[in-house]
Amino acid sequence: MDLLSKTDLSTQFFLELPDNARNVLLSKGIKRSFKKRTLLFSEGEKTGKLWIINKGSIHVYKTTPEGKEITLYVHSKGSVLGLMSVLTDDVYSVSGEAIEDIDVVIIGKSAFAEFLTEYPETSLQWLKMMAFRLKLCFERVKDIGTKNAQLRIAQLLLNLKTEDNDIVKLPFSQDKLSLIIGIRPETFSRVLKHFEDSGAIQRLGKRGFKILDTDKLLIFEDINLSIV
Repeated sequence: MDLLSKTDLSTQFFLELPDNARNVLLSKGIKRSFKKRTLLFSEGEKTGKLWIINKGSIHVYKTTPEGKEITLYVHSKGSVLGLMSVLTDDVYSVSGEAIEDIDVVIIGKSAFAEFLTEYPETSLQWLKMMAFRLKLCFERVKDIGTKNAQLRIAQLLLNLKTEDNDIVKLPFSQDKLSLIIGIRPETFSRVLKHFEDSGAIQRLGKRGFKILDTDKLLIFEDINLSIV
């Protein structure tokens, strides 16, 4: 599981646009702010808007016919959302909710089309971004279907640890990380407590841990968790 670094990488497609092109695109949008837990757009909604995050994070997910939410990714500052809807004139294929208070720039479909006419050389960059997002979604769905909560959290800790001293510093709150790897927040807390009790990790402050035994992290035990 390398979801955090992959999510961060996806923002670079936008940041690597030429400065003049990026500034023109931003000038065509409207700045908006939204409070935590605001539903920004819904699956099946047809609005054709591009969202660029200036501050905060957005939880992007799909809902199954049974009502279960499947987290696809969590986008942070610099990320662009809604690209598929403005390029294909289709409805939103996912829903998006503000994890925290956010500031965004919203660009309409016609304004984005105007931008592409002015800067056609950026078209390949946008297609690369969309292809990368689709690849990430496929990998995310595969992970959710094949890996239990303990393994997902163990792999997250191993991916975040420093190579020299096995120290892990969580970059986000546990609630936010639980969204990223697709489990309930209470499950995340229980698994961490289990890892501590088993001697696999040692807690260092609010978001810090030290990995004491990698093998114990990767051994599955039925600890009666509610796994999503």
